[in-house]
Order: sequence, then structure tokens, then C-alpha cells
Amino acid sequence: MSRIWPHAFAGSERDLYEVILADGGSKDDTVQIGRKLWSDITIIGQTRKRKGIALGCGFEEVTGDSIVMPDADGYT
Repeated sequence: MSRIWPHAFAGSERDLYEVILADGGSKDDTVQIGRKLWSDITIIGQTRKRKGIALGCGFEEVTGDSIVMPDADGYT
């Protein structure tokens, strides 16, 4: 799990943002850290592997008007 996550969530207003994590069966502690950093996080499973699939799965779940799609490794 990347060190970028705590910085991405720092100072974020909890009632303003919806956080969705698309998990493709990661073997690290991505899901656990996501839950620790953002208690209201929505965890969804990916239908198949690859970044594009993860983004598509997340887009289907989002309810807001704007979307920001950072990667856990900080590569955007």
C-alpha cells in the first residue's frame, strides 16, 4: 500500500466526499488501510483485472457530480 493515501485523505471533509475503492483482489493491505483512513469508504470488487476495469466499476458506483481518480501508488 502506498504512502500517498494518508496525504490524499488528510484534511478532507468527511461529509463532502465519497470514496470508492475498486479492489481487484489485492494481496496487500489495501482494503484494510482504506477502511482505516476513511471509515465510510465503499469497497467494490472489480469484474476483471486492469486499471480501466477498476475505473469503470468505480464510475458505476459514484453518486457525485465530480470524479477524481488517484491510484494508490500516486501515479495519476
